[in-house]
Amino acid sequence: MSIARFKDLCLDATDPVRLGLFWAEVLGLTWQAQEGGDWVLSGAEYCAFARQELPADRLHGLVVDAADPAALAHWWGRVYGAPVENHHDGHSIVHQVPGMPILTMDFNLVPEPKTVKNRVHWDVSVPAVQPLIDAGATLLRPPGEDYWHVLADPEGNEFCAFTD
Repeated sequence: MSIARFKDLCLDATDPVRLGLFWAEVLGLTWQAQEGGDWVLSGAEYCAFARQELPADRLHGLVVDAADPAALAHWWGRVYGAPVENHHDGHSIVHQVPGMPILTMDFNLVPEPKTVKNRVHWDVSVPAVQPLIDAGATLLRPPGEDYWHVLADPEGNEFCAFTD
């Protein structure tokens, strides 16, 4: 059973229109304004794979740096109620996240510790925030001007939780 549902993939940007138009072109999608000033597409550092033909889903995976990829992938797998696959080379993958328009969350080992806020983060929808905290998330900021909670996973990756 899941604790949360995937809601959105977000990117903090100094020029969101320029960045959104770039990702729309790369992914073969449309860049659309939303009510409240948000836009539908975002992007950041990415891995590109040369192929003879483009796949239908050009955005394959969300890559997350981790000190312990297996532990973090299993944590997010429990949060989403999704299966996890550990690989012999040290990376772990969460598959089949309900509602996620990306095929996988890929957790990769990095030698350096996390030191700054993530520019790319994901939002979740939850009936209540307390089950996330009980599972090991840290509350960084309760709702204030904004109507969402800002939390961090066990390795400090920020994410936003929207209550239903």
